[in-house]
Amino acid sequence: MRRPRLGWYYGAGMQFVRLLLAGVFGGYPSLQIILEYWGEVVPLYLDWLASLGQAAKLQRSIADYFRSNRYAPTPY
Repeated sequence: MRRPRLGWYYGAGMQFVRLLLAGVFGGYPSLQIILEYWGEVVPLYLDWLASLGQAAKLQRSIADYFRSNRYAPTPY
């Protein structure tokens, strides 16, 4: 039986954001991270994360990194 694991989705999404803010995708622009289930809740926070991207002085917007550096397979 599958049980809901809300913490997993937030944890996986936050790891993606940490990699992004650390500049990993700037150094490896073709790197793809698998985020299942429609992006592990990151899309819900893209507007809020935009200010973090500006503070981190990223080369591109967080939404752009999210679109180009994640692979989201369909879970079903």
